[in-house]
Amino acid sequence: MKHFFKTVFASTLGVLIALGIVMMASFFFFIGVAASAGGSSEYKPKDNSVLKLSLNGEIVEQANENPFAELMGEENTQLALPNIIKAIRRAKSNEKIKGIYLEAGNLSVLYASAEALRRELEDFKSSGKFIVHLSCKDRKFK
Repeated sequence: MKHFFKTVFASTLGVLIALGIVMMASFFFFIGVAASAGGSSEYKPKDNSVLKLSLNGEIVEQANENPFAELMGEENTQLALPNIIKAIRRAKSNEKIKGIYLEAGNLSVLYASAEALRRELEDFKSSGKFIVHLSCKDRKFK
């Protein structure tokens, strides 16, 4: 009988210790979440900033995100057209952004998407802001 109570006591103590560890870990987790939620994640550009658009990859209507691509050593080369257009429109309306630095490398885009992108860039330029374009042929390779 003594062995039975010893085993019950040891099991109960083990459960209480494990429960205490789980509660401490969840407490620190919630403290970390609360601390990170307090900060502002919105980027505020400084005066005379330039938006850099690196267009390398494939421009699609909706990008498919693969969370395992980075783990497998693959690059996500899809760029969503609505995200690019939204960035150009925000830059146009932001007084601190004076222009766009457009870097186009290996780009794959459908005609309609290219036309929509061209119209947005023309609209941006009509606001009096500048666009600088750098293509692969302009680069100097060492």
